[in-house]
Amino acid sequence: MRSFRLLILLSIMPALSACFGDDNQDLKDWVAEVKARPATPIAPLPEIRPYEAFIYSAGHLRSPFQSARPEAIGELASVEDCPTQLRPDPNRVREELEDYSLQSLEFVGSMSQEGEAWALIRQNSGSIHRVQLGNYLGLNHGQITSITEQNLQLMEIVSNGQGCWEARPMQLEIDQ
Repeated sequence: MRSFRLLILLSIMPALSACFGDDNQDLKDWVAEVKARPATPIAPLPEIRPYEAFIYSAGHLRSPFQSARPEAIGELASVEDCPTQLRPDPNRVREELEDYSLQSLEFVGSMSQEGEAWALIRQNSGSIHRVQLGNYLGLNHGQITSITEQNLQLMEIVSNGQGCWEARPMQLEIDQ
C-alpha cells in the first residue's frame, strides 16, 4: 500500500513542477496587455416593454370549423339524402388487419387450394397474414373482392364528409 502511495506521488510531481517555472511568460504578457487596454463602456440593458393584454374580439363570429352555409350548420345528411344506402356495418367484428393503413401492408403473393384463393399480406413488422375473399383490411372498411397472382383488389367504404358513404376501389399489387 505504501509503495502505491509513493508511485502516485512520484507521478504527480512532474505535473506540479510545470506550474512553478517561468515558462508561462507569454501568459503573463497577455494578461498585462488586456489590463492595459482602455475600459470600454458596457451597453445598457434594453428597455423592458410593459405587458399589453390582448382582448379577443371575434367571439361573436362564426367558428371556422363550421360550414359557411347557415342551413348546414350542425346538420349532416340523413340516410334519405344520400344517393346510396351504403354504410359500414357498425356491428361487424373488426378483423386484425383493419388496424393498419393500406400503405403499411404489402401484398407478397397468392396461393390457391381446391379452388379457393388466398393472399399473403405482410405488415411493416414483418409478420405475414393469410386472407381470402370477403376478408377486411385497411382503415377504411376495405373488403377483398378479387385475388389474382399480380394483385389484390378491395372495395373501401369512405365518408364523403357530408354524412354519406361512398365505395372506393383500391388495389395492392405485388412488388416484382
